[in-house]
Order: sequence, then structure tokens, then C-alpha cells
Amino acid sequence: MTYNLSMNKTKIILSRKGFDSSAGGMPNPILPDGTLLSLPIPDKNSERKFSDIFYNGKTYEQIIKELNPAFDIEFCHLDPDIRNDCINNCPVDWMPAFGQRAAALSHLKKFNVSVGDLFVFFGWFRQTELKNGKLAFVGSDKHIIYGFMEVGDMIKGTADIAQTCPWHPHSKGDVPNNLFSTDDNNWLFIPKDRRYGTLKYADKRVLTKNGMSRSKWDLPNFFKNAEFSSVCSPGWKDDYFQKTGQWQELVISNPSKEIIDWFENIISD
Repeated sequence: MTYNLSMNKTKIILSRKGFDSSAGGMPNPILPDGTLLSLPIPDKNSERKFSDIFYNGKTYEQIIKELNPAFDIEFCHLDPDIRNDCINNCPVDWMPAFGQRAAALSHLKKFNVSVGDLFVFFGWFRQTELKNGKLAFVGSDKHIIYGFMEVGDMIKGTADIAQTCPWHPHSKGDVPNNLFSTDDNNWLFIPKDRRYGTLKYADKRVLTKNGMSRSKWDLPNFFKNAEFSSVCSPGWKDDYFQKTGQWQELVISNPSKEIIDWFENIISD
């Protein structure tokens, strides 16, 4: 499927999601069939368990423990929730959604992220293969784009989120310091029509420059003129783009036609 964005108003948000070195402590797996399986981060305040979520007949808990037998965390934060076949007894009124709150949401609001803008989800991935019937990591780890969502609407505030998407983790207000208590602190982004999805592995979706550590990205030269948000201090080092910091959202404002074309190609089949 070919994906077309509007040149008139689109912002592109690179959104870091899934397991990382501090949340989960291991890469997300590239499964042998090419699936980029982003693992929801651990969340002791959640009601959703890793054992509640499935891929191809296995629970996420089973997949994680094959790769890391010492993993013993039970609950997870399933967000973004954009894989509609991963939950048994999925609510009949389920809809894809991505929640953000607190400082990360403030950053999105500062740059007026709204309807028509595109979230591009990436994470820390590593290839897996079957060894003696169980998954095992092989090869090097990389940052890879695994999903996307074009914003069609925003639901603001815990009460409205709970009414519309009660299964989503951002519908719950019982978190430390009551961070989800006000409209300003808790939003849910809903995709436009069916303009969202998860992606299979393809070389074009790998951000990491070949042979380098995962934070060194192989972006085209036309990104040098991009307007990046100031959540971090990305920069060019010789022939690669250096990702810095543990930010969640990086907004590209007023992307050029070349940048839009590049992302359209990334998320198209």
C-alpha cells in the first residue's frame, strides 16, 4: 500500500517506544518471520499482564522468557496499542490508540502536534532465530522503525479516555502523584480512518548506520536542514546522525518534500 501525507500541515514525530536498556532491559525481537515485535514496557500500576498479550499463539511472557529466562515482571503498559489481534477477547469497540502524558505530552503540545500529524514509532531491536525450538538473539542490535499513526483526533483527560477506551492504560488515574488527573496531563491520540499500522522488517526501516552502535543513524543528507524539536541535541558527526538522550518524542516541524517522501516510502509496503 502506498501512503501519502499532506504537505500543507504535517509534522512528523519520531516516537521511541518499547523495551529499552532501562525499561525491560533487553532489545525488542525481530522474529524469524520478520515481525518487529515491540514489547510494552513494564508497569506495576497496570492491570494488563504480559501473559494477556499474544503473538502467533505465544504470549508475550513466553516470548520474553525464551529470550531472557530471568525476566520476572508481570504487568505491562500496552501503549501504543495498534496491533488489533494481540489480545484475547478484545473489546468489540476496540480502537487503536496512543497515549502520552506529563513532560512528553507538554513537548508535543509545545509544537502543536495535532490532527494530520504523523507519529513514526521506532525502538531498539535485535534479530532472533529458533534454537532447539526456542527464540534466541543473534547479530547486532539496531534502532528500527516498526509502526506509525496519523492523528485523526485527540481525547483529552482521564474521564473522557475512560469513557471512550476503558481498556487503555491511560484510562486509569491511580498513578503516583495523580499525573493523569487533568486534561493537560493526559491525552489519547486516535488515528485517522485506518491510517496506522505495524511494519515488517525491511532494510529501509533501519535507522542505525551499518556497523555502528544503534544511536548512530544513517539519515539522508536532506535531514541536515530539518527543524528538530529541542528535546535533545541531535547532530551530525562526519557521515552519520547522532541520536542523543533518552527522549520519547522528537518533532520534525515543517518537513521538506524530500523528508515527507522518505517517510512515505518507509511506511509503505
